[in-house]
Amino acid sequence: MFALDLTGGLGLALALYAWFNRPADRASRWGLLLVLVFIAPLFRWLSAVFSFSIRLWLSEQAGVLLRLAGWRVAVHGNEIELNGQPFTVDPACMGLQMTGTAVFGGLLILFFREAQFRKALPTVWLMGYGLLLLLLTVVANLFRILILVIFSIEPADPLHDLVGLLCLLVYVYLPFWLLVNRLIHQKGTTSEGLSGKRPFGLIGSALVIGVAISLFAGRPVPPRPLPAPGGYAVKTMENGFLQYRNERALVYVKPVPSAWRAEHSPYICWRGSGYQFSRVEERQVGGRRVYVGTLQQGRQQLYTAWWFANGGHHTISQVDFRWRMLAGEPAFTLINVTVDKPEKLAGVIEEWCQSPVIRYVQSTNP
Repeated sequence: MFALDLTGGLGLALALYAWFNRPADRASRWGLLLVLVFIAPLFRWLSAVFSFSIRLWLSEQAGVLLRLAGWRVAVHGNEIELNGQPFTVDPACMGLQMTGTAVFGGLLILFFREAQFRKALPTVWLMGYGLLLLLLTVVANLFRILILVIFSIEPADPLHDLVGLLCLLVYVYLPFWLLVNRLIHQKGTTSEGLSGKRPFGLIGSALVIGVAISLFAGRPVPPRPLPAPGGYAVKTMENGFLQYRNERALVYVKPVPSAWRAEHSPYICWRGSGYQFSRVEERQVGGRRVYVGTLQQGRQQLYTAWWFANGGHHTISQVDFRWRMLAGEPAFTLINVTVDKPEKLAGVIEEWCQSPVIRYVQSTNP
């Protein structure tokens, strides 16, 4: 469901501020209002879909930079090991809150300076400004990871959040504070602001927010009749996902309803069940690429893997399967298999790559 978190609140506040105070023509204000209201749920979607692969990429790049600097480092998926000390790049290192806060903070700097100079940037330059904000936010996260790893700052340490804020200030806000004055002076156009408040601004905001909620709020997938593969007990979960269990493995089959909907990543779901992930990485198993990770809860240790399939194609790429769905291929399903011993994993993965259950789920998926 739609939640007015920090990012959503900042987006709504900036949208209303821009509508009533930003010196621009009416069409430009409506365009900006739409962008700012939709950008909060858009960040939530982008974070759910791409943050996992971005964390793996950031971990890899951090390892490259540390090696170039002469450090003895090994990277295993999202785990960086420096001089024998492991550090896990968790969601907070490329989180929705930091990214959304960075972008909206940068826009607030821009609007503040526009109001002072009584000039507004054209839409093209405003979009370029936003894209540069996103790029510098990724850079800030990369430097944050490097600092946390080098100085062994754990998540429970108060310095963990302080380092993130400092990186945000140094690598995002400071460059933009220096850049925004030059941009406004060179590219801004003089325009008188609105005189007084207009009630249809609030009505327009409510309409746009309603559309955003209807588009991005989650809709449950209805249960469907199930085949019963040999040896597995099957259960339909309340959210429409399928659970298969036997003495060898626990398997979740999670249909992805559309190319625009975020899947329920095992990385998030298992953590929500109290497990901690370690060494999440891409691995070649039986000629197929899968994500593999280790789960830990107290003394219990499990081994899990997941990928996407539609009965005809196997992938771990978000871009790949979503593009295929947009091109008209059958909808994809996330398959997550979990075992208690690592030597069982390859056999179970091969079994489910060949399973007719995937084709059946796709044929009955609404």
